[in-house]
Amino acid sequence: MSSQVTIVTSVLNGAKTLSRCLESVAHQTYPCEHIVVDGGSTDGTLEMVRSFGAPHLRLVEAPGAGISRAFNLGIQQATGEVIGILNADDWLEPDAVARTLVGLEQCPSAGFSYGAVIVYEGGYQILSNPLPEDRIYTRDALVQTPFNHISSMVRRSVYEEHGLFDERYQVAMDFDFYCRILTRGVKGVFIPGIIGHVMGGGNSSNVPRRWREFWHISSKYIGIPWASYHVLRFAIRIIFFEVLCRTPGGLVLLRRRKAPRYKIL
Repeated sequence: MSSQVTIVTSVLNGAKTLSRCLESVAHQTYPCEHIVVDGGSTDGTLEMVRSFGAPHLRLVEAPGAGISRAFNLGIQQATGEVIGILNADDWLEPDAVARTLVGLEQCPSAGFSYGAVIVYEGGYQILSNPLPEDRIYTRDALVQTPFNHISSMVRRSVYEEHGLFDERYQVAMDFDFYCRILTRGVKGVFIPGIIGHVMGGGNSSNVPRRWREFWHISSKYIGIPWASYHVLRFAIRIIFFEVLCRTPGGLVLLRRRKAPRYKIL
């Protein structure tokens, strides 16, 4: 397939974890461009990227840029026709890009791909599946993230037609982007298998900001009452999950629970 792929990574003081991210892109079975946008690191991250010595890797220095701005800078400089976003703490399966390109080639009308990831949170490994296909194009996708964004790669043409990430958001910018394109009729294609691995914590662990941004975004599409209801419902579910994890026998119950989206491994 002739299409070129670009992976964009935003980083700020990520020297402890970035090497795994860099290696995972460098060792893809389908070669791709990797743009790392640094927001002003002072911990050796810049030196690590410069010393990596790979022709596919480009460093963009953008001191003071937030995550959304960094993603947008990377997308604007990307040369690929398909663009993926990969956080500095996270990594891809070796054939993630190749499988994604096959899926997009087989479904030329799809504007993006999506799949499953494994999330590492609080000592647990959690399989995070996307919403079932029959729910991704309904209101369900406007009240919760339909899939983890590192599992998704987007055609350049979609960004050109529908815009980049809204830089007002620093945690839920991906949720806002997918709400925007889904409500405008852009369809995706599911890629079987695990696409990548996600480390919990980081910027998304800012719970008050995360839920505030989710509420603001969701309310634009389904109204304030429904957005308020769903944000409260998901907050209660998260509290319930965390309490069970800390309760004797709770982990056993969670593993036995038949949940289509999230499963403790």
